[in-house]
Amino acid sequence: MPDKRLHLARPLGFCGGVRRALDMFGQLASTPDARPLYVLHELVHNSAVTQGMIQAGAHFVSRLEEIPAGAHVFFGAHGVSQATIEAAQANRLIVHDATCPLVARNQALAAAECPELPLIFLGDQSHPEVQGILGHASHRRIFLISGPDEAKALPPVDEALFLCQTTLDTRLLAEVLLILRDRLPMLHDAAQICEAVKPRQEAVRQLATFCDLLLVLGSRHSANAQTLLKAATGLSAKALIIQTETELSPEMLTSVKNLGLASATSTPDNLVDNVIQYLEHAGFHQV
Repeated sequence: MPDKRLHLARPLGFCGGVRRALDMFGQLASTPDARPLYVLHELVHNSAVTQGMIQAGAHFVSRLEEIPAGAHVFFGAHGVSQATIEAAQANRLIVHDATCPLVARNQALAAAECPELPLIFLGDQSHPEVQGILGHASHRRIFLISGPDEAKALPPVDEALFLCQTTLDTRLLAEVLLILRDRLPMLHDAAQICEAVKPRQEAVRQLATFCDLLLVLGSRHSANAQTLLKAATGLSAKALIIQTETELSPEMLTSVKNLGLASATSTPDNLVDNVIQYLEHAGFHQV
């Protein structure tokens, strides 16, 4: 058995939703008639992806008002609100929507599932996915919560629809669900965490029990990367987020015998390969 062991938290690299969105963008960027091509906010939360898209001709904007009438606009994997869609139509923009299918499913449920009921939503109010989904539920009474304490503090409600952010910690969701089921006589639970996220979290928790250091490869503003980091540190493991292999150094790895590597769902495959190559050159052998 080698002295330095590298344990991979599979799956690594892009999830299907991110890969689908980037494929859509690539096809559009190669179409001359789509130029100039505007992207509202980020396609995904990864700095390397954003830079690559800029090199391919993307113009990133934070508001639709920055886009001239009749131009092409690309909505990323996190999705947008109904008001944003209507504003784009009003400005005669040519919309290309790469919303993740699971996020789109939540948008549809927020808009039309048991429309007379209030919506309890578990997520981060600053995240664009959450803002977009709630923007499809403006006709409802909305309770936005971020954890167990807020679930316990909800006003009395007999019946509600329940949804969640797709990149949440599975254990957080389970804890909140127990509270809501105890408090609400009728809870319509439609919450679903991305199937590409669940195994990454479980793998990180397993590695955290014996790895000397666990690396999470992803952008620091990625909710998915932060969730993986918390999954490890919540078990008192030493873990940190790195964005590329350039943030690694021999000194950082001197006393590490068992090293774990995980990646966010928005991390490009080539960045994963670069980090693995660096670690192998540093003497680590994949287990």
